[in-house]
Amino acid sequence: MNCDVISIFNINRILIPKLRARNKRSAIINISSGTGVYLTGRVGVYSSAKLILDVYSRVLSLENKDKMDVISMRPFGVTTKMMKMKKGPFMISPRAFAKESLGELLAGHDVSFGHSRHKAMVSLAFEGKNEEESFKVFDALWDAAKVNN
Repeated sequence: MNCDVISIFNINRILIPKLRARNKRSAIINISSGTGVYLTGRVGVYSSAKLILDVYSRVLSLENKDKMDVISMRPFGVTTKMMKMKKGPFMISPRAFAKESLGELLAGHDVSFGHSRHKAMVSLAFEGKNEEESFKVFDALWDAAKVNN
């Protein structure tokens, strides 16, 4: 929680007054997670922290709309050193994620799953499902990728 939430609160507490004082418009991109939006097993604490960050980002966006853009990015799989799953139809590179994130910010969005692969994943796997069904879908995806916790 310290890394995913408290540090973001502290950094923003320091930076937001400085960003608001600028003559130019500013932006904040917070990295939440798709697992913070849809109930997912095996990553409960992580998902909870990411949900907190997602809500916090949306509040910041509303509070600061006059001076800055704030977006909560909700990726699923990005091939970083932290990710155990490296391949799959919905995995994207950090570069691809960053490029799509900037595009979403410039388009005026305040929340986004970012990359088109992640938007497709949401549409195919989660939309229209209740929480229990979403949980099962994520569990099946996790098992199919042979990710061990």
